[in-house]
Amino acid sequence: GSDGVTLDSRLDALPADPILTKKYASCFFGTDLASRLVSAGIDTLVIAGLSTSGCVRATVVDAIQIGFRPIVAGDAVGDRWDDAHRQALADMAAKYADVETTEAMKAFPDEASVQAAGFVSIGDGGTGWEHYIHVGRIANPAVLDPTDIESIVMKVNPDGTKQVASAMYLLPFGTTMADAPDIAGDLTPWHDHQNLCWDGARVVGTTDATGSCQRGEFRPTQPMIHVWMIPHECGPFAGIEGSHGDGCAHEH
Repeated sequence: GSDGVTLDSRLDALPADPILTKKYASCFFGTDLASRLVSAGIDTLVIAGLSTSGCVRATVVDAIQIGFRPIVAGDAVGDRWDDAHRQALADMAAKYADVETTEAMKAFPDEASVQAAGFVSIGDGGTGWEHYIHVGRIANPAVLDPTDIESIVMKVNPDGTKQVASAMYLLPFGTTMADAPDIAGDLTPWHDHQNLCWDGARVVGTTDATGSCQRGEFRPTQPMIHVWMIPHECGPFAGIEGSHGDGCAHEH
């Protein structure tokens, strides 16, 4: 009943959603979770929470021993110490579970590796953030697939150097915000852009007050969501705007 175990209101939990009370590290030990999942026909689990080296790892180990497929949302787990967090993720990825976006992004340590994989810049580096997109992956109907990340965002530092800052998942061409899946309510905000002027795959400006482009053509974007590889004051899935002094809301 303490604040430390109160559900975050941004999870949008419904009164009918099942809530399990546990007393030990694993969500399976001393509970009826396994039977609930089997009865519901569920065989794959996405695991998030605290702490990576404690409750998360214990739950993952029990899950795979019982016969479930555990997937650790690497960007939605945490620990008291970064070293313990990283070691636990590495251990689970090697033995027990799929660890998603964070592991997939290890293939892209720098700009050269991003470009070598077929990502191209949309030319917005002057904003301090440069977006690289992979047109072939965007055309793929797969959604939220860590092996098929559609965009990577680089932070452009004042000295001109660049740092891989965020993975970004995009829905397929032609989709709108109405198609964006609800992952975890306000904790995982999707966004789109309705004011960009494009010349091919490059952004060349924004629309004026009449909605017209002085250069290029207006094309609305499909919904997208960040998964940050560097700390972000508004959370691991927040929009860039949160770091620009406009608060943590992601609205367009």
